Amino acid sequence: MPVESDVTSASITLPADLHMGGIESLRQTLVAHVEQDAPLAVDGAAVDRVSTAGIQLLVAFFRDRMLAQRSTQWTQVSDPLRDAVHWLGLAEHLALSSHPQTS
Repeated sequence: MPVESDVTSASITLPADLHMGGIESLRQTLVAHVEQDAPLAVDGAAVDRVSTAGIQLLVAFFRDRMLAQRSTQWTQVSDPLRDAVHWLGLAEHLALSSHPQTS
């Protein structure tokens, strides 16, 4: 499933499956947004399957945007994504420690 993105509104909608099979498509989308100056909204509401590789990719993306002093915010985060990130101890790296839970 391709990752949806809308450069004009500076948003990315993550796919339901963040496992190895869909990582390359997501990586290409994220790379295209690393250098984007506009604040970026990431919608993770649809994510229902998560792998460590998918989370590593998101951590690298958020880190690169932060180092470039570009704002990246979550609009929504699914429970499976939030649970996996917290279980791995990476909530702070993805700015999820203060993001309210969405059900």
